[in-house]
Amino acid sequence: MLDLFATVSEWLEQQGIAPEKARALILSASSGAAAMGADRSENSLRELSAGIATPNTLTRLGLDHLKGRGAFQPWAEACKLLSQQLDIPGRG
Repeated sequence: MLDLFATVSEWLEQQGIAPEKARALILSASSGAAAMGADRSENSLRELSAGIATPNTLTRLGLDHLKGRGAFQPWAEACKLLSQQLDIPGRG
């Protein structure tokens, strides 16, 4: 996750945002999302994501772009690799 945060923070810096503000922005957004996920356990994480990814927001535009590029599939593949590495029976 920290590499993702670093990528976004560095991009923000390239747009002219001060490094400390860029870092604070991405970490605040990330901790807010994590807190929402923890506090609203009655909703799935995908439901929560859909609720905040409304039209014409960075979240919606970003998710659409990432999904269109298959960006989440490698994460699922990494999970499968982990289960194989840990030799979890019946998983993967």
